[in-house]
Amino acid sequence: MRLAFFPVLLLLIWSWPLALGAAAAAGAGSPFDSEGVKQRIFHAGGQIDEFVVSRDEQTIYVASVNRLISLSALSLSVQSQVSLGPVSDSPWCSADGKSCLKDNRPSPTDVRTKILQILPSSQLLHCGSVQLGSCSTYNSKLSLLLKSNIPVAANSENASTVSLLLDNRLIVAASPTKESPYRDPFPAVAMRSLPGLMVENAGDLEGEAAVFLRAAYRSAFKFVHTFAHEHFVFVVATVSPREARGPVTTRLIRFCRNDTKFVSYSEIELQCRGDDNTNHPFLSAIIQTGDKLIASFSTSPNSRQSFLCVFSMQKVKLTFWYNVDRCRSGTDSIKLPHIGRDAKCVNKAHIPLDEDSCELGVGGSIELVEMATKQLSTSVTSLMAVDEKAIFAGTSSSQIVMLKWSENTGNRLEEYGRKDVGDARTGSEVAKMVRHGDFLIVQMPYGIVLEELSTCSDQKSCSECTVSADPLCQWCHPTQTCTTSSKCPAPMSSTCPIIDGDPIPSMISVNSSTPISFQIQHLPPPTGFTYHCQFGSTSTRANWTPSGITCPAAVMDSAKLLKISLLTSLSVNPISSHNFTIYDCSNYNTCSNCMSSEWGCEWCSANHKCSPKNSCEKDKATACVKLQPMRVPIAPLGSEQEIVLEALNLNTLDRKMEHFCRVNVDGKEQIAAAKIASDSIRCGKLKLASKDSHSNPNSIVPLSLVTRNSIVDIANVSLYSCSNLASDCSSCLALSPTLSCGWCNRKCSHDCHQSKAIAVCDPPRIDRFEPSSGPIEGGTLVKIYGNDLGMSVEDVRGKIYVAGSRCNLIDYQVSNMITCQVDKGVGSGPVRISVGRVSMTAAESSELFSFVRISIFSAYPLYGPISGGTKITLYGQNLSSGSKISVTVGGLLCPVDKHNSSSVLSCTTPAGVSIGKSSKVIVHVDHAQIPLDQPFEYRPDPSINSIYPLSSFKAGGKIVNVQGNSLNTVQSARMFMVSSATSPFDIISDMAPCHIVNSTMMTCMTPKILETVTRRVEYTRQSVGFMMDNVTSVANLGKRIQMSLFPNPILSPFKGIRYHQGEQSLILEGHNLNLAAEPGDFKIFIGNERCYVTLVDVKQLVCSGPIKQPKPTDERGVPINGFNPLVTAIVGSLRQELGLIEYSDQTLPSRLSLFILGLLVFIVISLIIMCLVLKRRRQEREKEYRKIQLQMENLENNVRNECKQAFAELQTNLVLSPKSTNSSITPEFMTFPHFVENLLWTDNTLSAAPSLTRTLPVTLAQFHALLSFKSFIFSVVEAAESDVSISTSEKSMLASLLISVLLRNFSYCTEIMIDLLSAHIAKAVHAKRAELLFRNSDSVVEKMFSKWMSICLYSHLTPQMNSFFYLYKALQYQTDKGPVDAVTGDARYTINESKLLRESVDTKTVKICVIPFEKCDDSIQLEVHACDAICQVKQKVASAVFRETPYSQRPRIAQFELKYNCPRRGEIKLSDVAENDTLSQKKLPIKLLTVADYSIQDGAILEMAPAVYMATSYRHSLADSGQSSWSSLDRCSPIYSSSKYYHLTNPSSGTLTFKKASFNDNNIPKSIPEVYLTRLLTSKGTVETYVEDFLESVLYMHDSNYPPILKFFFDILDKEAATNGVSENICQQWKANGYVLRVWANFVRNPQLIFDVPHSVSMDANLSTVAQTMMDCFSFSEPVLGAHSPSSRLLFAKDVARLRPLSVDLFKRVKNSAPLGMDELRTELVNMANDVSTCKGSSLALSELLSWVRGNGIRISQLLQTNDEASHQRLPQKLSQVLHVCLETENHIYSTISDYD
Repeated sequence: MRLAFFPVLLLLIWSWPLALGAAAAAGAGSPFDSEGVKQRIFHAGGQIDEFVVSRDEQTIYVASVNRLISLSALSLSVQSQVSLGPVSDSPWCSADGKSCLKDNRPSPTDVRTKILQILPSSQLLHCGSVQLGSCSTYNSKLSLLLKSNIPVAANSENASTVSLLLDNRLIVAASPTKESPYRDPFPAVAMRSLPGLMVENAGDLEGEAAVFLRAAYRSAFKFVHTFAHEHFVFVVATVSPREARGPVTTRLIRFCRNDTKFVSYSEIELQCRGDDNTNHPFLSAIIQTGDKLIASFSTSPNSRQSFLCVFSMQKVKLTFWYNVDRCRSGTDSIKLPHIGRDAKCVNKAHIPLDEDSCELGVGGSIELVEMATKQLSTSVTSLMAVDEKAIFAGTSSSQIVMLKWSENTGNRLEEYGRKDVGDARTGSEVAKMVRHGDFLIVQMPYGIVLEELSTCSDQKSCSECTVSADPLCQWCHPTQTCTTSSKCPAPMSSTCPIIDGDPIPSMISVNSSTPISFQIQHLPPPTGFTYHCQFGSTSTRANWTPSGITCPAAVMDSAKLLKISLLTSLSVNPISSHNFTIYDCSNYNTCSNCMSSEWGCEWCSANHKCSPKNSCEKDKATACVKLQPMRVPIAPLGSEQEIVLEALNLNTLDRKMEHFCRVNVDGKEQIAAAKIASDSIRCGKLKLASKDSHSNPNSIVPLSLVTRNSIVDIANVSLYSCSNLASDCSSCLALSPTLSCGWCNRKCSHDCHQSKAIAVCDPPRIDRFEPSSGPIEGGTLVKIYGNDLGMSVEDVRGKIYVAGSRCNLIDYQVSNMITCQVDKGVGSGPVRISVGRVSMTAAESSELFSFVRISIFSAYPLYGPISGGTKITLYGQNLSSGSKISVTVGGLLCPVDKHNSSSVLSCTTPAGVSIGKSSKVIVHVDHAQIPLDQPFEYRPDPSINSIYPLSSFKAGGKIVNVQGNSLNTVQSARMFMVSSATSPFDIISDMAPCHIVNSTMMTCMTPKILETVTRRVEYTRQSVGFMMDNVTSVANLGKRIQMSLFPNPILSPFKGIRYHQGEQSLILEGHNLNLAAEPGDFKIFIGNERCYVTLVDVKQLVCSGPIKQPKPTDERGVPINGFNPLVTAIVGSLRQELGLIEYSDQTLPSRLSLFILGLLVFIVISLIIMCLVLKRRRQEREKEYRKIQLQMENLENNVRNECKQAFAELQTNLVLSPKSTNSSITPEFMTFPHFVENLLWTDNTLSAAPSLTRTLPVTLAQFHALLSFKSFIFSVVEAAESDVSISTSEKSMLASLLISVLLRNFSYCTEIMIDLLSAHIAKAVHAKRAELLFRNSDSVVEKMFSKWMSICLYSHLTPQMNSFFYLYKALQYQTDKGPVDAVTGDARYTINESKLLRESVDTKTVKICVIPFEKCDDSIQLEVHACDAICQVKQKVASAVFRETPYSQRPRIAQFELKYNCPRRGEIKLSDVAENDTLSQKKLPIKLLTVADYSIQDGAILEMAPAVYMATSYRHSLADSGQSSWSSLDRCSPIYSSSKYYHLTNPSSGTLTFKKASFNDNNIPKSIPEVYLTRLLTSKGTVETYVEDFLESVLYMHDSNYPPILKFFFDILDKEAATNGVSENICQQWKANGYVLRVWANFVRNPQLIFDVPHSVSMDANLSTVAQTMMDCFSFSEPVLGAHSPSSRLLFAKDVARLRPLSVDLFKRVKNSAPLGMDELRTELVNMANDVSTCKGSSLALSELLSWVRGNGIRISQLLQTNDEASHQRLPQKLSQVLHVCLETENHIYSTISDYD
């Protein structure tokens, strides 16, 4: 109980957090409640076979080994589960286990799910691999509702089953597997009705709704998938070839969904080919979506490459129709031999046939071929289609490759992403994928994974969503999210809304309800949702119009700045968001402020308030008093001063009212009376100076004009200080007179009382000037800085000189700065300025200005693209002189870069006008122009043609090759990536450098994606751009050239120190290694030495490094701590330190191993020497004693050993391999046509006679017409029976010819046989030979009956033949266990005394390895006996190497040789007889060479090679005739005559012991031959069970269903016995002889008739004993057995005694069974006729029969003449006519037949 409770406890512990997660997810609406969690996993306890999702999509039903589990679809938590197994089961038992075939017992068997379907009633249908593949029905809680016993699915673990629920039917396609009588026949494809699961029309004579595969083809079909399209059902299957070297094919099976007769069953072959037309035959996955069928193929089953092909369903339909139409026109055959339909097509071209016809089905030869549209470097295991937009490919490496349809080509697939699914516990193979809303349910080998379907959640805006690489992503307007269409409550659009500006209006007044409009284009109507406007925290419902949205504004009671947003009722993400202003006019308390506000407020004069626009009812002010700002000098603290303020619109004042001026200084309010003038106001004295006024030179005091009731206006009074306005005299005197500032006491002050005219200033001073030099041509702008440089422009105009040259005034700032332009000049000198108008004072600089000559020497480069942007560097002298420098190229300005050198100047060229060397370069410095003596050449713009490879990873740094034209036109290039293929676009990467090789080639490093890019770029294709000067055509290559981006290749760091063998390759693990990187992109360093990469896979990298351990450094050679080097990986711009590595030193272990080995050798040699010395001494002491006892002990020991060995074998070897082993071997039945051919012609060779070529077709037709008369056939048979000169073989040949010809009409053949049999019985009774009927085979009638009866019973004897096959295999296995004489066929283990090997032979086994013809890496191991002849070894090798190949298709042993590479003698060709041994060289007989003779030891390797036929070696090889070969080991006897060769028994000496004793005396007898008879008991005990099973099956002990033909035959015998007065005992003898002797004895003695097995002498002896035992069981006389009786009959005496009464009971049971009705007989005959119709035509037999009739024409004519009925039918004349036509009259020996006309 504790052990049973423990897994339950673990399950509860595991499911508890999932249950909590499910509760949380239920509230959130997503299974991924934790941030960052992208998948949820359910780990199953065993391997998962299948899963389905319930119809309400709330539950997932998972079927694993022996378990059925229901999971919550949201959280994957376990809801309920039920145990299915193991169950006691056997394929040889009934579904309920109540009845089994004999000696078969049920054993514990695991339940593997084959079918799992949700029925229309929401119940769960489950079909497993046990109980014959029957099904059970469960409810949603997994409670069992119904259990069926009808076989539906495959009953083997590895067999395939696919199913489809359609129209209350279940379409099932299952591979036939372990067939048994309880399951046979089982259809390969069937329509089953629900809920009973019975095949529709079961038992209907016109045909069931099922297709049955013939036995030879059953193991070839493996069903992969099934689906419905239009009114057809399709099944996909892979078919293995019947020949070992044939190709695997993929078949698409089609039939109409309502075709319950499968008349429309058709097949075509699907082929997927590569670009080089290579066929990829192995199908791994297939899916149908819309009008496309997508399939994944590979070159081999274990290939790591997959090829996706897309088939059009319309093309599929046309291909089926083409094949059907070919057959309709009579071309070819139906070509469905595996289901029994291979008749020649009949021309029915006159009957119209459309493409959707269900009236004809074929397996035509026209294939459907497509070229692979996508190649993946991984193994695809499953496919899923999503909305006809994307294809998901599950791989064997725990990944899902996401593909989308190409925009340019409809059938091309492009990869846009990959998902890693599962973990280490789930396994790596993605077995199945099912969409579940916006999620994906993935079936792994040991787990179920719930994964997000798309990457839409990574896109945050509509623009990002619409340009996303994920085709499933669309913008959902109601939720304002990027999602799939299934999750959006309204129709989705690919157009994003366009917002036209701010809302109208963008502001409103408080307490206002003005509607607000949003001008938005492409805004969808609100279907299923509503629009809302969000004003801060207030929301109102919006009204939608095609042009935009209108929102009623929320009433606000205070002014504020807030956000107004437009949202939907289903989203919190705004569509549009704007700043919105709520204003309040009442905050303005003056008329001027109110009227000048930006909100358009109005002043209401009546109440002196500011109101919103159009809200004044009366007395609306049109103009307002406006006080102008005033500047007032700062008065001393505490002093009062009057202020005069200018004002506007004073006429609007009511002068009758008193007005006052009011200020507030230092917190004290002052009021003074105001006097109103026409344009000014004078305020009384006020104290304006405050404590901070003197420290703050720009202090402002607000002054208000008020009345007693209101404020008229407010003006700012600025307090100033003259000393702060001007620092020197000239600046002070230049101030405005209104400021009342003057210069006194060396400062600027408003306290100066003297006039400005008499003020004395300091002399002018020049502090500095710039530039310090200029060109001699002049034009330089010189800026001069100083003090007291005049009070106005006139003080300095015309009075400025620079180095003696006039400098014309350009700009003037009072007293401080002068800008002037100098004229031409030479030399150098100071700057001189004369200041003043009347009296002038001069100022001169201390520094000198120089006039210089500017020159240009050269420039580089002198070429560039026509688009400009080339940076030219000019080299010259004095280039830093002057005030303005510019460069022109071809008359166009070349912008100069910032420079500070006098010798180097650079500029960027503009776009050129034309291509060529016609653009002059001129440098302009002020008025100087310096041309370059060489022109600049404009060349064509560079262009980009291709980039290879077109893949990179996010970190960049990968080297790519760029091809184009005119690439070397530019000096440098940089590569980058852009966000969109069209404008506008952003650069999303850094600028990666490029190296220009020539005009058509350059190499670039791929750029690194910027970290600021938030959207997902992995698994996308990004457009590429190049920065090449100003060339815009390469700035974005658009969709023409796009680079695929993949995740960065990441190598896993070592866990601790990595130990490595220097001679071996270093294997590194990682992720995404080969998605975008190649071996050459990786640089692996061990220390500072390279490890060169040889192979890169998705998760592994292999490199070959140094043999010896490098020094402990990093890749740059920098030493690190410790003794081990650092392994560093560099790929692109990524650098990864993987860890330390240590090389393993093998020197010390090798030396220690050598020392130990040497010590052991020394000890062994010492012990051997000691033993030899002791043995020698002992032998000398015992020598005399042994000589005395030798003779007696030799005989006694041999007899004792043989008795002991026989006893041991009796006790230990009685158990053969169980039937479960043999049951895995499918009985190799002959097909019915081959069986009939073997039955008729095995003993009679039928070849094309020359007479056939001379016989006219009309002659054959006339002769065939004769055969339609029973009298003629009776005459032929009577002629043969009455002619004593005809041999038995000729009678057998005649019987075969007659049966072959009559088989064309089986009903007629049956009538003939009944009449012949009746006449034959009457004749035997009349001749007093009734008891001998059917006992001898001299009669033609009995021979015909034997063949006819065998043909009738063949299809009904499957259980008996199965038992016989296992008996045959058991006898073969027992015989091959011991030595077999290759010449005589005598075997150690046999049940036939005459073929018992009566010799003591060494049975040592030798294990050898065989390399087949193809020299495969995998050799085949098998065991042979040391005493086996070489021919026997070759037979065992052929059986082992070609064990999967039918025997008839295996190469004969004479067609290959065995070569043994002997360590001493080199390569030896193994042969039975040495090449130098001939019959004339040695005394006969010659012994065949054996394995021991070649000294072949255990582990020896033999190589198969094609035989080379030579005259000298052919006779000594095993010259197989080609007509028979063998796998049992004694078929050498037809080749080697016992008079010339021997193997184990030498006929000349009488006995032979294979391995002689040490002391041999020829006079001492070896043993007594009778001792070996005990081996018969050993063999009998081993196969006894199989013999009993076979005999019981023949006696129908366990089956009461007898073949109708058997009942029919027995009834005829009873009737004839009664008619002729024959006793019951004799009648039973007839039955026994007819059923056993004429049918079963023939089958047992000739197993090649029914099985594809070889002929064997030893097996013939064994089967002869079995046949004799079977006949003894049906004997009615009690045999007298004694010591002199044959041992073979004594072996099974007890079994015969037990079974003999049962034979009598069999005849009674058949006699007492229900009589055979005419309908049942007719049905049986029709079925037999259908089977016989598949046999070959009998034209050759008809011709041979005609030849025989021609040779016996006289006798037959005489018999016809004596027959009244024949004479009445003119048969003699007709025969004469036929014979006359056959041969020329003068040469025909029977020309006298005409006398009988």
